[in-house]
Amino acid sequence: MVVREEIQTSDPPVTPPPSSKQPGERGRLLKLVLVVAGLLLLAVLLLKSGIAVDVLFQVQQPLYLVPAAALIVLEILLLAARLQALLRAQGRDAPLREALSIELMNRFFSLYLPLKLNVPLKAALLQRLGRASLADGLALSSVEVVLDTAAAFLLGFVALPLVLPGLRPFALSWILPLLAGCLVLLLFAPERWWEAVTARASPAHSRGRLRRLFQFLLDVRYTWRRMFRSRHLGMAVVWLAAIQFNAAVIMQLLFFSAGVSLSFLPALVLSRAALLAGNVTQIPGGLGAREAAMVVLFSPLGVPAAVSLYASLASRVLVLLPAILGYLLSLRLGVKWVERAPEQ
Repeated sequence: MVVREEIQTSDPPVTPPPSSKQPGERGRLLKLVLVVAGLLLLAVLLLKSGIAVDVLFQVQQPLYLVPAAALIVLEILLLAARLQALLRAQGRDAPLREALSIELMNRFFSLYLPLKLNVPLKAALLQRLGRASLADGLALSSVEVVLDTAAAFLLGFVALPLVLPGLRPFALSWILPLLAGCLVLLLFAPERWWEAVTARASPAHSRGRLRRLFQFLLDVRYTWRRMFRSRHLGMAVVWLAAIQFNAAVIMQLLFFSAGVSLSFLPALVLSRAALLAGNVTQIPGGLGAREAAMVVLFSPLGVPAAVSLYASLASRVLVLLPAILGYLLSLRLGVKWVERAPEQ
């Protein structure tokens, strides 16, 4: 009996048959569903607002589109400069040409994938090009997301009463202290707290996964601390301010091309609020949600809904050229790697 039991336990485990839908297929199906949902939201917005589709393409002053397109290119340069500053905060560096390639590919991925996948994809890009380990790449990408989200939250949420006095977003002012508390907890929580969570994990086989996850987060936290002590992080914040200023000027030029005069402060605050609303959804690029937010936010200023939709869609058209360049650059890394990156 003992020998029989040993023989039975030494047999290899029976692998279950593969499912009909692989993870990659499910991911592509989910992206398709989200894009269709965004298009439906955009169609409902057009129908409910009574906007004729041909109005969106009637540009009254097309010359303003030329500097707007030039500023789109400048935005990529500013993003690359910020990436260089964050790499220097980690004690690393990358030539401007390589930083531009990374930002162009990231621009393509930001249109193709939901926001939550941008961080691991950019970390994978940095690791692929040999500029950072996966943990350091995740730390750098997460710092970028924190900076961008903080700027969008402060400009598009806290500063809303400066442009729209009727709104009182401070009713949700508890969100900012909550986020700050979570950040402090992530940066300074003692390691024994994480070990206590691992020890209480159930079932027991999940403890190893939690231990590996916490060790990875500790590596990311160590890189965060090192970056926050670096003077190069301040330069990254300067580049962030330049990016926000550049985006507001682009939005101004798009409204000017439609024959609508718009001052700088509403263009800055309301465009960041629309971007924040689009990022809340899981729809790639915030398709539909950002357009709806543009119509709602700019209507109190007397801006027609058709003009708000035109400005949002025109900005999407202008970023297509950098996105196409990013796609072509991603092909140099291999199409198979680009397809498998979200699952990894």
